[in-house]
Amino acid sequence: MTRTGQSPRLGAHSPEPQVDIHPDDAAMAGLQDGGFARVTTQHGGTVLRVCIRPGQQRGSIFAPIHWSDATASDARVGALAMADTDPFSGQPELKATPARVEPVEFAYRGFALTRERIALPHGTWFARVAVAGGHGLLFATNELPTRWHGLAEQLIADDSERAEYIDLPRGIVRIAAFRDGRIEACIFCGPAQNSPHWEIVRALFDAGVLAERDRRILLSGRSAEGMAESGPIVCACFGVGLEAIRRAMTQGTAVNVAEIGRALRAGTNCGSCIPELQGIVERAAAATAGNGS
Repeated sequence: MTRTGQSPRLGAHSPEPQVDIHPDDAAMAGLQDGGFARVTTQHGGTVLRVCIRPGQQRGSIFAPIHWSDATASDARVGALAMADTDPFSGQPELKATPARVEPVEFAYRGFALTRERIALPHGTWFARVAVAGGHGLLFATNELPTRWHGLAEQLIADDSERAEYIDLPRGIVRIAAFRDGRIEACIFCGPAQNSPHWEIVRALFDAGVLAERDRRILLSGRSAEGMAESGPIVCACFGVGLEAIRRAMTQGTAVNVAEIGRALRAGTNCGSCIPELQGIVERAAAATAGNGS
């Protein structure tokens, strides 16, 4: 999140408010990587996505600021810190506030992409994401899928062309509206353990007028031939996604951060993603060791 939250390229790097925590602390708290946690201090509380990082100091957590009520439902990290200030500089003490971290469970997760800004039902956890030509929302909820089906009905204009895939017993709702051959709005929702990925759909949303073939694959939320899924953006400078990095590592062309940089350019410009790249490498190595390879 940047100060304004208006950059689609930078917003793709970390689209949701998150809390970084060491693996040992996460295990003690019962947290899962990619899940949710409630972070509480005596000053307030937030609900953030969990990011387990071996490089995070044990016994402490990190959460980025700049999220506000306008950009997320429950992520005002600055409001958690104590109000004490340095008596000489006036600098607020932002790094020494005791905090409690507990897991939070959501039954469903999803996203919405719309040309006009929308509001979600009260109580929905959400993060707004800058998207070229429209507005993006990532959300998590315990509302039944029928609620999202009804919301989509309200959002989609009568004069738009509509496509949908509904499987209520499995908790899946995927609805898209088209006007003049381009996506006007779409809402995807599914079980949290198998939530819909939005990278491909977002790419199609940005693409303008869609070919018939792309419209057919839209509701699958999967890659078409020649449209490799990039996954969440890791390197915002060069638009390198997690799946591209994983493929390079699996193929043996990149096994450490330096080789990832040579193969994909990730981490070779501003360098802010290098800790994340190191974490990807460490988790891959741990997984390989755990499999006895």
